[in-house]
Amino acid sequence: MTDSLLGLVFEYGYVGLFLAMALGLIGIPVPDEALLTAAGYLMAQGHLKLGFTMLAAITGELDRNVAELFARQMARTPAADEVRAAAAPDAGQAR
Repeated sequence: MTDSLLGLVFEYGYVGLFLAMALGLIGIPVPDEALLTAAGYLMAQGHLKLGFTMLAAITGELDRNVAELFARQMARTPAADEVRAAAAPDAGQAR
């Protein structure tokens, strides 16, 4: 799996890095450190530029985080809220 994701970075550059960083959204355990190390290697070889690499990595990570937050908010239903309230009855009370 890691080899496939690294292949995305090596073959598609910035777009591959963005997609590989964002893939954690669908449950794929993405080794961010390995992806960024590969991007650093490509920068050292002169294939990628620092600013665009940072932009691709940061926006990929933000995309994953915002989409996950949105999915969690959409999953909140009145029934789920009742289950949470029943599991922790003191959670809503001020101390």
